Amino acid sequence: MRTLLSVARLQPSFWPAAWVFEPAAVRAEKGVPSVTAFRLTHPAPRAYVAASWRTAESADAAARLLFADEVDGLPATVITRVAGVDLPPAPPAVTGRLVAPTVEITRDQEQLVELIVNTDAEALLVLLDANAPGWRATVTGAPAPIYTANVAFRAVAVPAGRHVVRFEYRPPGWGAALALTTSGSAVLVLWAIWVLSSGGGRFMNSRSVAPS
Repeated sequence: MRTLLSVARLQPSFWPAAWVFEPAAVRAEKGVPSVTAFRLTHPAPRAYVAASWRTAESADAAARLLFADEVDGLPATVITRVAGVDLPPAPPAVTGRLVAPTVEITRDQEQLVELIVNTDAEALLVLLDANAPGWRATVTGAPAPIYTANVAFRAVAVPAGRHVVRFEYRPPGWGAALALTTSGSAVLVLWAIWVLSSGGGRFMNSRSVAPS
């Protein structure tokens, strides 16, 4: 997001250094409130590769770190600690890079995003789509943990080389619901077979006998 327009007087506890705001950018007319514009000077692309990152203990701490500095023209990448998810390993010291990391979104659907990442060192792929329960990730077919990056978004660790990263959404509890549905269907089929082979067959035969 590059620009936010708001009629409310936003007063957060701190202003990110990368934000520039223009009070009353659109002035009021005939009772319509003035609109203030908030512009991000260096918006990050939707997906990018981060060679370095920081960690934070809370979303608020991550927000402060996120906007406090920039790395190579991009906001600093910050991973928030989440219970039950190990933090990514510390970024390796890399010198003399020969190939700039690249990332390309090859599939973009509501419940599926697929990307091709090429990097010459271990790194983080950051996707600025909301992180939420139900999202799963694979890196070249292998399951990979999803980290909460930049307060609310998704990131996965990728090794050096060219890899296909796949984010896929399944509603929480989908596996249990599918198992119950399969079990219920199996029980129904077995019950139908039993009815037809025993009681059901006698019932049909009794209906076919004409009364004397």
